[in-house]
Amino acid sequence: MKQISSSEFAESEAEVDPEDPTGFKKGQEIEVWPIDSGFNHKDRGKLVGLSGKEIVIESKTKEGKMVRIHAPRHGFRVRAVGGSKL
Repeated sequence: MKQISSSEFAESEAEVDPEDPTGFKKGQEIEVWPIDSGFNHKDRGKLVGLSGKEIVIESKTKEGKMVRIHAPRHGFRVRAVGGSKL
C-alpha cells in the first residue's frame, strides 16, 4: 500500500461523461460496491471518472494519502452518497 499511495496517478485527469444516464457530476461523492461478493464493503469517494465501462473515484487511505479506485460498470452498483442505488 505504501508504494501505491506514494506513486503518481497514471492518468492526470479522467473524464465524466456528461451524457451518462446516472446524471452524476465530477466531484460528486459516490459509493461503489460489487453485486456478487464483497457487497458489505462500499468504496466511497469523489467521482473523477465515469464512462460506459468504468467508474473512478478518488478516496483517502487511513494515512491520508489520495488513491484512485477503478471499478467496472458491469457487476457493480453505484449511488450518490445520500442518494438512490443505480
